[in-house]
Amino acid sequence: MEVQKPMDLTEREKEILLEAYRQGGYFEPDRRVSMTELARQMNISTPTLSEEMRRIMKKLVRNYIEESVPE
Repeated sequence: MEVQKPMDLTEREKEILLEAYRQGGYFEPDRRVSMTELARQMNISTPTLSEEMRRIMKKLVRNYIEESVPE
């Protein structure tokens, strides 16, 4: 069994990130979908999606900094 590092995304976090990227256009400069609409598409509340997106972004940024930025 593989040990999950703290910065690794959970399966649910991966699912949310991929849905936001693929289906929602959430990351486009002219955002084609709001967080509310994306949450509705995913059958979760807007506050839950917002919290999950913050966790995902924190992990991704932390991973980037730890892997790319010299101390």
